[in-house]
Amino acid sequence: MDKFSIPIYYIERKTIKGFKNLDEFIDNVKSGEIYLVDQPTFKGRDINFKILTRLSALYGVWYDFNSRWIDDVSDAIISGAKIVVISGKKVNISFVTDALSITENVALKSNDENLISKFRELGGKYLISDHIVDGMEVYRIEEGRLVQL
Repeated sequence: MDKFSIPIYYIERKTIKGFKNLDEFIDNVKSGEIYLVDQPTFKGRDINFKILTRLSALYGVWYDFNSRWIDDVSDAIISGAKIVVISGKKVNISFVTDALSITENVALKSNDENLISKFRELGGKYLISDHIVDGMEVYRIEEGRLVQL
């Protein structure tokens, strides 16, 4: 049986890595869901809601970006993200609590056992981690895909 998986794509500048523009990406990618990493945000740049809004009209987008403020989670949902992926230095128990109060469509990307435990306790459903946790959908990034374990 094949594992459920989602292809991963990376925002670079104002398009998707490997494509000259968004139209080319849309013409070539026919997946129902995509995992989109907004790379510039991890270097302190602004979140690219324009690309997210355009792609979320066509795909179920798992949006992985450097969420610095809880409002970023709200903005990503409003912009059309199916699942908002939270990770990084700013993501602590308080951030997880606030994110889950906004939407249940949050995936925690972490290997921190305490944070994972709190996320699960608060009703978190989606986990991207090397840990297997009962009662959650657990995913791992493998060979350019988000793979459900």
